[in-house]
Amino acid sequence: SLAKLTQYGSSSISMSSSMSSSDMVLMKQVRDDAIATAIEPAIRSCLDKFRARKQSQNIQRLRIRAEGLAENERETKWIKRRIHGPTMELRKSESESESESESNIDIDIDQLLDSLRMELSNMREEGRQVIISKQSNLTSS
Repeated sequence: SLAKLTQYGSSSISMSSSMSSSDMVLMKQVRDDAIATAIEPAIRSCLDKFRARKQSQNIQRLRIRAEGLAENERETKWIKRRIHGPTMELRKSESESESESESNIDIDIDQLLDSLRMELSNMREEGRQVIISKQSNLTSS
C-alpha cells in the first residue's frame, strides 16, 4: 500500500475535495496499513517493556522483603526455595499480554509474606520445642 502512495509525492498527501473516491480509499488503506504494521506493534512493544519492568520491580521487592524475614542462613535458604514458584510466576507474566497476565497470575506479595512469617514462626517454635525436649532428656539422664 505504501508503494502505491509514492505516486502522489509528499506535498500532495492531503485530503482535499479534489481527490477522487479511489484516492481517498487508497489513503485510508495506507493509513490503516501503517497503523497495523508500525504503530500498533510499537505500542505493544512499549507496553510489554513496561510490564516487564513492573514485574522486575515486584520480583525484587518480594525477594528483599522475604529474605529480610530470615534470622539465619538456614531460614534464608528455606525462604529462597519457598518463593521460587511465585517468582517464576511473576517472571512468566513479564512476557504475557496484560489480559493473560491479570487473569492467570494473581500473586499478592503481602499475603505471601504473611504466610512466610507464619511458617517461619511455626518452624522456630518447633525448633525451640526440640531444644527444650533435648535439654530435658539430658538433665533427666
